[in-house]
Amino acid sequence: MRVLIPVAFKTTATRYNNVGCVIIDFEKQSITKFVNQIEKLEYQAHATHLLQRFLNYGKQTRSSVDIVLSLGYFYFDNDIVDNFYITYENIADYPIYCISITFNNKVYSTITYMNK
Repeated sequence: MRVLIPVAFKTTATRYNNVGCVIIDFEKQSITKFVNQIEKLEYQAHATHLLQRFLNYGKQTRSSVDIVLSLGYFYFDNDIVDNFYITYENIADYPIYCISITFNNKVYSTITYMNK
């Protein structure tokens, strides 16, 4: 399964939706091996982040993967999530979107299937 993992960079007044990504193939290996593969490919996130300033291939990239996996973690107990937005059917370019957020030592996950 081809997995796209978005990596957020700091948003500025001139750069909104400021992301790069790591694209990796998951072939039923152990989670430890999967994490090691991601760590070896972290340069992809920085490279795609820089390229997005000049070329916008977000939709084309998402249409070439099987799943988009978005992860997040809140460090502080006083962080509050007022709204939780995920992608919508009329703009999706990928079969599965999975988002997982850890907050107060609990993991909240949502999976959206965009295929039949």
